[in-house]
Amino acid sequence: MLQSSHKTIHKAQGNFLHNFLPPSAVSKPHTATGEYDPYPKFSYTGTLRPVYPLSETRKVPDKIKKPDYARDGIPRSEQTFTGRRVKILDQKEQDGMRKVCRLAREVLDIAAAALKPGVTTDYIDEVVHNACLERDVSVYLANQAALLTCGSHILHH
Repeated sequence: MLQSSHKTIHKAQGNFLHNFLPPSAVSKPHTATGEYDPYPKFSYTGTLRPVYPLSETRKVPDKIKKPDYARDGIPRSEQTFTGRRVKILDQKEQDGMRKVCRLAREVLDIAAAALKPGVTTDYIDEVVHNACLERDVSVYLANQAALLTCGSHILHH
């Protein structure tokens, strides 16, 4: 029942190819800000719109250790099968885990303090990126952003 009503909504939008083909034109940049909508023909349902151009990739100093996927986005260290055994951490590893969790909590608190209506996800990414750099921790994700956000306004990572 739910599936059929969901499909009905999509079919009502018109030609199904509209969802697969890129728009034929990009909107013209706003004269004052230079921002533009890359999907001017998309049927938005609310008031939220994308803002382009995106900011440049933020730099991470060489002194911060980068994960193996920083080079090409492939997490090779996570692809090896280690069995189904839970690793028991020794005292040094437990101390390291406590430190990492404390740093993560600090960064999440800083990100939460930056949240307010009208703030862009790009700005929040900059806040998180800078907070990570201040703590000498890796800020890498596959897309080179410090955090991921989604349409339901949830902070990830």
